[in-house]
Amino acid sequence: MNLYRFGQRLRLTLVSRHRHGHGLHSPFAYHLVTDVIEEGYPYYAYREVEDIRASLSRRVRRQCLPWKQSRMLFRLSLYLQPDNILEVGQGDGVTAQYLQRGCLKASFIYMDQVREQAIRSAMGDYPCALAVFYPSLTADELARSAVVAADRLERRGAMVVLGIHDSRDKHQVWQQLAGNPRVSLAIEAFGCGWLFYREDIPSQAYFLRW
Repeated sequence: MNLYRFGQRLRLTLVSRHRHGHGLHSPFAYHLVTDVIEEGYPYYAYREVEDIRASLSRRVRRQCLPWKQSRMLFRLSLYLQPDNILEVGQGDGVTAQYLQRGCLKASFIYMDQVREQAIRSAMGDYPCALAVFYPSLTADELARSAVVAADRLERRGAMVVLGIHDSRDKHQVWQQLAGNPRVSLAIEAFGCGWLFYREDIPSQAYFLRW
């Protein structure tokens, strides 16, 4: 058992007061939580991708993200409609299918290993409005890649960091990312964090029971 993860789950259970939009004073945050993160509509794409997942071996399926997180990424892609999506870390392929179905026009920049210069160059040529960081990244890899991506993320862009409670070091990296002055909205839930870079809303942070 990962005791740090267990402790963080307990902490968030105690401090997370925001669910179904309760206590969210920002209209943008309220819409984001209720209509994107927590939205429960049974999109047809879910069945399509779950059929793909079911065709994989049991070993591969165990390595996939939980369906809850994958479906959330579909809804976020659908909401943002990004021209380009950055994926950093070892993705499972199934999650990319969710992201693609959320925005059919999107092109992908996939970095299974952290190469800061490659991320810097790719995002310079192909501006991204959505960046996803997978749990396979170490704390050091997450820090190095996310800082580069944050500096080059499009205005009104978003970043999703998965596995933020896997270790104390990774959670500290998340806290540093959330404290960046460019971040206008930071939302932390167990195992997942969202950062939004917008100039039209005041800086705010929430703990979400999700």
